[in-house]
Amino acid sequence: IDILINNAGLVSGGGLRTKQGLEGLFGVMHMGHFALTKWLLPLLRKPFPTVEQSVADPARVINIASEAFIFGSFHPSMLSNSSGFGDFHGE
Repeated sequence: IDILINNAGLVSGGGLRTKQGLEGLFGVMHMGHFALTKWLLPLLRKPFPTVEQSVADPARVINIASEAFIFGSFHPSMLSNSSGFGDFHGE
């Protein structure tokens, strides 16, 4: 793997939970990226030089986020809040 691009977009009215009990948006957009990257680390670390290269370039991991965060707020207690987040407001 040369490049891993983590990009997720999800809008939920709340109530979505991961099987681990985390708030769904956090689970998909943050913990999911972390878990996928960790799972792929052996392939990201494995050098695969091309014919033109004598040494392989290092793999790159790119995490993409939007600016939607400017519309909301966050506090760690929200991760276990049973009511979840409201749309764009973290309420």
